[in-house]
Amino acid sequence: MQMPHTDVGVHGMVLLGAQTVCASHMPMFTDPHNYQVIVQIGPALGQYQDLRAHFGTAALCTLRPEPFGIDGLKPDRNGRPALSALTAELFFGHFERGGDPRGQVGVEVLRTLDFQHLEPHAAELPELRYLLFGQGPDLFLAHRITTPPDFDHLLTAQLSGAESPVLPPDRALTLGLPGRENGFEKRLAPGEQITAAVRDGPSSVPDTLGVQVLAEVYLETDDLAS
Repeated sequence: MQMPHTDVGVHGMVLLGAQTVCASHMPMFTDPHNYQVIVQIGPALGQYQDLRAHFGTAALCTLRPEPFGIDGLKPDRNGRPALSALTAELFFGHFERGGDPRGQVGVEVLRTLDFQHLEPHAAELPELRYLLFGQGPDLFLAHRITTPPDFDHLLTAQLSGAESPVLPPDRALTLGLPGRENGFEKRLAPGEQITAAVRDGPSSVPDTLGVQVLAEVYLETDDLAS
């Protein structure tokens, strides 16, 4: 008998940033983890700020939340999710791969910046695409995940150019790299300077953005291989 669908599970997350703190769900193509989700959260996370101050913005910090339904992070028209708080354990490193536990924390979910249900038979992207999100000195790139085999890739970044536009605080922008194949071998690398086309963004953002890739925070292929 087919089991009923449930989106409840231990939805691990990668933490990014210091002033503007974001959390990116660590997805798979299997239920209930088949969602790419990025949220902005409150900065009060126990030892998290101490870890960032000591180890820098590229250090891997993760959360292991208590089980919850990830559909609760789906945003309304104002970007607000129904689920506004989580309880989680903070880890320095990957919580499933030898990470160092740093205690339980309360997580305030401020807004959802991206929410996508992953379909294993989705159409392949015509180009390499990343999501750009964050504010001020805390800007990040996340590879847009589509269909297996794929990869989860998170990097720190900064805008480049004489005049940097103000990015929307309530959503991630979709950036495309025309002529660059969407594949693991073509992924962005620290130190790259790119000019990306804005594929999904408000009219206040230019059609192209200059972006400097700074450091790699997280790269995962095995969980999205099939």
